[in-house]
Amino acid sequence: MPGGPIVVFDKSALQSFSLDEAVLFDNFYLPVITPLFFMETLADLEKKVREGQTPEQAVGIIAAKTPIMSGVPNVHHLRLVQHELLGHQVKLDQRPLVGQGRRVTTGDRRGIMIKELPEMDAFQRWQEGSFLEIERQYARQWRAELARWDPTRGKEFRAVVGAEARVKNLSQAKELADRHVHGSGQRHAVLKAVFEIFAVPEPAQREIVRRWKLVGGPSLAEFAPYTSHVVRVEFFLQLAVQSSLISSERASNTVDMAYLFYLPFCMAFISDDGLHMRTVPLFLNDQQTFILGDALKADLARLSQYYSALSPEVLEKGIYSFAPYPPIDDSFLTTRLWDRFMHPEWRKRMSRGAERSPESDAKLLAELQRMDAAQEDQSGEPVSTDSAHFLSITRRIPVRRGKWRIISREAEDQGLSTTANEGT
Repeated sequence: MPGGPIVVFDKSALQSFSLDEAVLFDNFYLPVITPLFFMETLADLEKKVREGQTPEQAVGIIAAKTPIMSGVPNVHHLRLVQHELLGHQVKLDQRPLVGQGRRVTTGDRRGIMIKELPEMDAFQRWQEGSFLEIERQYARQWRAELARWDPTRGKEFRAVVGAEARVKNLSQAKELADRHVHGSGQRHAVLKAVFEIFAVPEPAQREIVRRWKLVGGPSLAEFAPYTSHVVRVEFFLQLAVQSSLISSERASNTVDMAYLFYLPFCMAFISDDGLHMRTVPLFLNDQQTFILGDALKADLARLSQYYSALSPEVLEKGIYSFAPYPPIDDSFLTTRLWDRFMHPEWRKRMSRGAERSPESDAKLLAELQRMDAAQEDQSGEPVSTDSAHFLSITRRIPVRRGKWRIISREAEDQGLSTTANEGT
């Protein structure tokens, strides 16, 4: 499968999809699963749900729609901030950052292997109503943290922008947040605000300040680009609350805003949330876009009708066979997004069709088996997704989801429906 446009989505958008639509979303896009989506879904275990439905069932419904064929969990923003402040690069190239990989080698080729992702395993368990006790504890803690949200927090923030700073609109809040993070007048004060926002331990603070001084005390945007993005979102939120542009009454606003921490890792952001509609476009660059969840849902419904009209014989070959690319008709939103974000050659590849033969299939299978048998890399040399010869992610793929057959009957008969190994 060629990867689709890389998208961040919020919980409300996924909830609006039917299961059949969610499968097509998983098929035509590369969804980034943020830790916030994971925790918001889990937190529903502690939430009152509509009559006739248990919390476990409510979570199971969301889990059943969660992308498992192509979705990838992004590393938590706090971990990335700590990583970057201590001198490690965080790449901001509209691709997700995935953890849990191990370095392996096979012959003269080095790669990264990711066995089953723990988040994916959790979502599959949740579909069956199976929850670990530690997950239930996380759910309680998450909801308790939301209840304790203090919109007036930020002594160091107020020292930077002023306790009485006010703006007239959200665009001005964004401009002022940018000015303070990029500016040269309060560089050390901004760094102190970072320590406060992320509760950085004192020993780490000393090491970070040492590094910062060693490189000439630059602005945060120069010193730690990803951290500066997160801080700009934080400053923006504080200014907007302080100016009564965003309500301080809704604790969920801080969660909604935290989704913006993951904008550097996607091409598009999908949501129907009113706060997201007002704020996300302010932080997108000209290579990114905001997509209304309702608009994507309508497009996925059209795609569902389009593919449902195929013959039963074609549908039985599995979605990977009959829908490796979206329709060539650019009246589909998904097609237009592929045109914008995917390699322009995708239309030519689609018109040529899959170039398969018993020999090429055997060669591909042998290559996947070599990757699966790769040994731990003992060289100690760093390997990134850019320098690796291959990246292998093992997933459990169901035979069917909703009305769609995912795995062909041939693959099912060969016992390949339980796990799928994707490699590049």
